[in-house]
Amino acid sequence: VVNNDGLHGMRTRRGHRHLAAGAKPKVRVEFYQGWGGKGLQVYWKGPGIPRQLLQHMAPTRIKIPINSNALPQHRLAGLLHPWTARFWNVDQAYKVKYVTQALEAIKSRLNQPNKEVDITSINYYRKSRWEGTFTTYFAAVFSGILDVPHSGMYYFWTRSDDGSRLM
Repeated sequence: VVNNDGLHGMRTRRGHRHLAAGAKPKVRVEFYQGWGGKGLQVYWKGPGIPRQLLQHMAPTRIKIPINSNALPQHRLAGLLHPWTARFWNVDQAYKVKYVTQALEAIKSRLNQPNKEVDITSINYYRKSRWEGTFTTYFAAVFSGILDVPHSGMYYFWTRSDDGSRLM
């Protein structure tokens, strides 16, 4: 859905997909951090949901269409559970420039991450970091299940330095 891969400064890329109400699609974000600047943020927007971080059931005010007699209501929208975040250090002998290369470099260790944690949102930027993880040369995979409240077009963004992909 979103391809923001490669070695680059902080930049944003967007993708979209039509989703049906009640669907529970799996969401996967892959990330590679080289050296220098760093960051990864994941946003979403959909029918009645303003652009916001994609996180574990963030309370949001769902907008009701003008031609409806229903009153606006608060509804939880987002991931059914916190993100499962898995981290691996990446040996620089591989000369990694892309997420796909980072995952290839660690494929023999995919079931043995250096760190695995549950996190509410993917909001990693500049001096912040996930506690106990690396600051440079690492790969991360985030997995979650989205709760789709309404049928329609949903938009997803990754803002990253370096490479990221959202599927």
